[in-house]
Amino acid sequence: MSTELRRSLGLGDLVLAYILVIVGLSSLGPAARLGAMHWAYWLAGVALFQVPLAIVVRHLTRAMPGEGGPYQWARAAFGDFAGFMVAWNFWHFMVVFLSLLGMTVGGAIGYATGAGEALMSNRLWLAGVSAMVTLALMALAIAGLGAAKWVHNVASVTLLVAVAVLIALPLFSSSVRMQPEVQPLSLMQVVLFTRIAVFALAGLECMAILVDECRGGARDVTRSIAIAVPCIAAIYILGTHSVLTFVAPQDVDQINPVAQAFSIALRPFGAVAGIAVTFAVMLLVVREFAQSSQAFAAMTRMPLVAGWDHLVPRWFTRLQPRTRTPVNAILAAGAATFTCSFAAILFAGRQEAFQILLNTAGVLFAITYIVMFIIPLRTPAPPLVRTAAVSGLAVTTAFLILTFVPIIPVPSPARYAIAIGVVVAVVNGVGASVVRAFR
Repeated sequence: MSTELRRSLGLGDLVLAYILVIVGLSSLGPAARLGAMHWAYWLAGVALFQVPLAIVVRHLTRAMPGEGGPYQWARAAFGDFAGFMVAWNFWHFMVVFLSLLGMTVGGAIGYATGAGEALMSNRLWLAGVSAMVTLALMALAIAGLGAAKWVHNVASVTLLVAVAVLIALPLFSSSVRMQPEVQPLSLMQVVLFTRIAVFALAGLECMAILVDECRGGARDVTRSIAIAVPCIAAIYILGTHSVLTFVAPQDVDQINPVAQAFSIALRPFGAVAGIAVTFAVMLLVVREFAQSSQAFAAMTRMPLVAGWDHLVPRWFTRLQPRTRTPVNAILAAGAATFTCSFAAILFAGRQEAFQILLNTAGVLFAITYIVMFIIPLRTPAPPLVRTAAVSGLAVTTAFLILTFVPIIPVPSPARYAIAIGVVVAVVNGVGASVVRAFR
């Protein structure tokens, strides 16, 4: 069935796509909370999680190539039920993660226009932005990767330009502050480390999901990983350092740290600064949308491939005749994304809603990764791959446990943790019922 899909992505497209998908500038917020030693935590995350992840993904992509990535790997190793539940958790992780886009874009526009917290906490405004960006994601996904890759590539270059400007800002701004002191190791430091290690450095499996739409197949996917990993580490370390030159660790905005840094750095330049901040933030909005578009495209392939395997209704396998994209899977993903976004905006405050959604997505994501790291331990694999799998599994398990600890003040930490647990339990309970109904 994968021969019905178009091979639209080359090696250069894949490298830019990895940078676009993995580099989330909101991750600079938790990293900046770590203070002056953030670089050590970043390097530890790369060594203990991202490099092991790269080794495992390269192995699995070569050993079990095929559209669907983690779904196909889990299904081949453990059977239909495990494959479906991995796809189910990954799909819902993407839904929850993408539902944050409206808050991120709405908040960024607030910084750009100077409307401040009044606009960023306006629920009607955030719901409208969420609806607009979700419709745009669906339209671009239906247009197909052949068309969308140009948007993604331009956004990747935009991201690199924005990061370069961010890194250079301390050289030209008078708002530079003293770098923070080294903070002692604490539970919060460990929590933040697992957040930046897993949330910020994960995503190498995303393009493996689209392997049958890559011109060079599994070979290009594995080569692009080797090129992208060191670039991503450098961006994160230098970007976090720059944020900390303008904002104290405890004051960093956990949703829009880069927009916050731009607004502070350029404030002394008056009206010119306002124009510059607006332009910079709009570039970041374009980048956020394109990153979400790339992730959205990967997400829609999960129900498509599960439909090919008769684990969900074949309705999800319908391809748009001209673009050869799974139009029904895209419609379902868009509806779910907006519903999740609207519910979060309606029932919780901005920062708390963002963190609850983000951490719920994290648990769903960790479940997928735990299964993925177990596969090389239960199937034939070289010693290096097994060692990498153990390291990745340990970091992911720690992340899963510590996800229930809030990194911002919340009215009730217990309610916060229970909300995450209930959502995860319901998602997996429904998923188990669905797969049993169609097996």
